[in-house]
Amino acid sequence: VGEHESRNTGDTAYRHTARFVLFACASNLRGPEAARQGSGADKGCYDILDDLRNLFSGLALELPSNAGVKPHCYLGAIEPAQMEKDVAVYSMTVHVLTHWDKV
Repeated sequence: VGEHESRNTGDTAYRHTARFVLFACASNLRGPEAARQGSGADKGCYDILDDLRNLFSGLALELPSNAGVKPHCYLGAIEPAQMEKDVAVYSMTVHVLTHWDKV
């Protein structure tokens, strides 16, 4: 799932924001709490979300461009998406913001 918003911020600059939703899913036969928190060596949704946060938090992306465009990632909301007997699914929103000058 992805959305974007583009706007011209004046005669010389553009601003573009893309929104992506990532899903973390874990299953554990020990029940929903173990699916959320993990058990032993098994990762739970909270562990997966922590890994995603560490990966995307403040990430500056490099694009092959002469325009000097450097998108930055910002984290949005984390929400439960689905809870079942032994499965937990959470969603995490990531915003990618970039701006550049007209060439």
